[in-house]
Amino acid sequence: MGIDPADARAFPAFAQLDDRSVDDLRARLRPIRLGPGETLFRQGETDASLYLLIEGSVDIVEAPDDGRPVATRRARTVIGELGLLLDVPRTATVVASTDAVCWMLTQETFYSAIERSEPWAARLALAIASELAGRFVDVSAELTRLDADAGGPAPKPAELAQLRTRLLAEWAF
Repeated sequence: MGIDPADARAFPAFAQLDDRSVDDLRARLRPIRLGPGETLFRQGETDASLYLLIEGSVDIVEAPDDGRPVATRRARTVIGELGLLLDVPRTATVVASTDAVCWMLTQETFYSAIERSEPWAARLALAIASELAGRFVDVSAELTRLDADAGGPAPKPAELAQLRTRLLAEWAF
């Protein structure tokens, strides 16, 4: 299963790339197909790859024995960016909730492309930054809501537990 140039350009970060950059990117990605219930990666694994979710959706599961998702990611987003950037073990399990297609990019390939100033790598770095900034805004809004609901800066213990779960889901895979 190859990666069609039009599919690469459908990912927002790569929409404006020239043909050479798209070809370079396509040569470095490995497509992965998942069926519903299949696991992309597991909590505790040390895989430092990044995954671009191209089609479908995946659930983020913090406690694999429990199986309940704490978040869902839909097509046209990045997954595993902290592992790529920080080389830390996965803190959640990612399971396909629908048929899904991901493209895997290894840490070594990404870092080499950054060093070579490849346009696709710079655009991907911006997409990662945008994803993380969006999560930061969401968490900031949640903290503000908790402060307002508690009548001050000290949320209730149950709310703190919910926030902890959300933070792990939003930031730590």
